[in-house]
Amino acid sequence: MDTFDILLTNLSIKGTYFDVSLYSGLLYLWDNPKEVSIYHWHKLMHHLTLTQLPIYQEPLTNQSLFMEESDLRPFLFKTLTFDFPVRDSFIFRHHLYFLDEEGFKERYPENADTTSKLLVKGDFHQLVIGSNYRMILVSQTDGIYEWHN
Repeated sequence: MDTFDILLTNLSIKGTYFDVSLYSGLLYLWDNPKEVSIYHWHKLMHHLTLTQLPIYQEPLTNQSLFMEESDLRPFLFKTLTFDFPVRDSFIFRHHLYFLDEEGFKERYPENADTTSKLLVKGDFHQLVIGSNYRMILVSQTDGIYEWHN
């Protein structure tokens, strides 16, 4: 067994963030509800100096790395801004699905054109993906809806 398979790494990025996601080699770091910075995760991991700890030191060896947001700048892919604060979001099949005050929207963060597309109008506050890969939209006043394309 390779020691790299057993090594656990805790990565802490100094700052206050709204949300964070890791999807398909991209780190989505939400600075606030209206802005997300996207970083190349694999390039960042190759750049970091990870300690080669022998597997017999601890049952589950680990190390902690501390970074500043400025350390991530060389790995910045792009920054997306939104017209309205994002209430909830997730990434599925390379699409960023999110809720804002207008409703349920979709964006292609990896494309050059990252304009938002309104899928459904409504006052939704939570977004969940169901086991059948359909989107569940939750409204505080109007109930729960299932959306599928």
